[in-house]
Amino acid sequence: ARQWWALAFAAAGVAALAGGIVHALTLDQAPRLRAALWKAVGLATSLASAAMLMAGVCASLRASARRRWAVFAALKFAVSSVATWRSGNFLFIIVDYAVSMAVLLALQVREWQRSAAAPWLSGGVLVSFVAAGIQQSELTLHKHFNFNDLYHIVQMGAFHLLYMGASRTHERDG
Repeated sequence: ARQWWALAFAAAGVAALAGGIVHALTLDQAPRLRAALWKAVGLATSLASAAMLMAGVCASLRASARRRWAVFAALKFAVSSVATWRSGNFLFIIVDYAVSMAVLLALQVREWQRSAAAPWLSGGVLVSFVAAGIQQSELTLHKHFNFNDLYHIVQMGAFHLLYMGASRTHERDG
């Protein structure tokens, strides 16, 4: 489970770096680079999503169930990545990430009494959903601090909670 978390955080870091560069460029600067980086954001986010799903599965389910979930995670990653790559529509990544987060939350609720990681991971998922709601709200606090900026700050808090949970994760035997 910890290796999956490591992959998830590494992929999220790549997505954050590429996304930061995209946001730093104006719309008329380096349009081909922006498009390529945006695709990298989508692929890295989808990889992080699949890895988070598998981290939760490895920590919560027996080996026989993990295989089925691994196939599901791989298919979900492939479909989401191809759809995003071809269309450029980030909605595919949002849906992909939401599915992984919902499954991760369900697994943590199931493990609540047995796992020191469950409260942290559950909190991280719930804060991620709050962040997504903020991003969709288009709430603007200042002309230089809009919904997207606020989303990223709240999402940093979510990733802190996810990290704290991941550091308390142990793989289930069997």
